[in-house]
Amino acid sequence: EGATVRNLCVSADVSGKRNIGIIAGYIKDSLVENCIVEGFVSAKTNSTGGICGVNEGTVKNCVAVMYSTASSSFAGGICGQNFGTIKGCLVATEIVASDMYAGGIAGTNQGGEIVDCVFVGRNIYDTMTHSSGRITTNRSEAVTSNNYCYLGAATNVEHISSDGETQAGMDAELSDLEDIDFY
Repeated sequence: EGATVRNLCVSADVSGKRNIGIIAGYIKDSLVENCIVEGFVSAKTNSTGGICGVNEGTVKNCVAVMYSTASSSFAGGICGQNFGTIKGCLVATEIVASDMYAGGIAGTNQGGEIVDCVFVGRNIYDTMTHSSGRITTNRSEAVTSNNYCYLGAATNVEHISSDGETQAGMDAELSDLEDIDFY
């Protein structure tokens, strides 16, 4: 609580029971900024993400290069559950998978804010409830704004509305996402 983590680069494979992330299990009233993580993350029960399992603080300008993020519920590229702010982050992953609530940036966004983020991944799957979003699954007055997703990202939700204000994010070609002038 009340911590600041900046300019950290970590490569790790992390697993545990719940609230699992490469930088922290649970971020509360703290700032994680300009960090890069790479690896595998898994939890036996819930809340996994490249940066943290649960976010109640601010994650800003971070990059997560994940081979796999998996849990029983709430799996995301940055965090499993977001109650805080995620801004300007990039996730590149092979797969985000969960029984319930999987998202490219956050497994679920519950009253939090996800803004100016990009998901460049291949697969996002929720095997039980089919509640997966290329950016997140929004719940309880959550905000998503100006987010982008690689057009080739696959999810098991059939009807996805793709614009920057939804849980799917705006469709973008890989060549567009690589171009700094695109943003």
